[in-house]
Amino acid sequence: MIRRYGFMVVMFAIAGCNTGGGSRVSAPSLSADDAAAKAIAAYDTDRDGAIGGDELKQCPALAGAVERIDKNGDKKLSAEEIAARMRLFLETNSGITNVPCHFTIDGRPLKGAEVIFEPEAFMGSSFKPARGTTDENGAVSLMTEGMNLEGVPYGFFRVRVSKKGADGKETVPARYNEQTTLGQEIAPDLRGDIVIKVTSR
Repeated sequence: MIRRYGFMVVMFAIAGCNTGGGSRVSAPSLSADDAAAKAIAAYDTDRDGAIGGDELKQCPALAGAVERIDKNGDKKLSAEEIAARMRLFLETNSGITNVPCHFTIDGRPLKGAEVIFEPEAFMGSSFKPARGTTDENGAVSLMTEGMNLEGVPYGFFRVRVSKKGADGKETVPARYNEQTTLGQEIAPDLRGDIVIKVTSR
């Protein structure tokens, strides 16, 4: 089913998305324990059993969710903490959810930009990218690959933003697309619109 909710997350700088309908959509297949183990294997470079410090910069979606995931307050994410967070996603039994999302650039709406929410690899192959194009207000309606309804599954995503000029050249810095530093958690307990801010320099 599709669940409706909103949430505010401010990261770097961008603006726009929404979903509607009442159709039933199957949730992506997810093993919380397996996905958490894969996250640790991918990002725990010092092999201390947790993702923290500079390691978090390699996974911006986890970095932005540290306060919600880190239950013991050590500013690191263990496999157990990550798995517990993903079990929350599973408890909803939701396939996709409405994601009110807005992008700004240098404080103004970013219009005509292609946005991709790319699932973190540790989530598994059942999770597909969601795409959309921002409107004149910087709002974007995201549609997940392989679905005919707007929406995004709960999970952790790398966010890529691209806008080409008339000459075909990229106008958004590489740190927001090819070498993106943007990430987003989609979760049932977040409220408000997602506002992602990017800058042109």
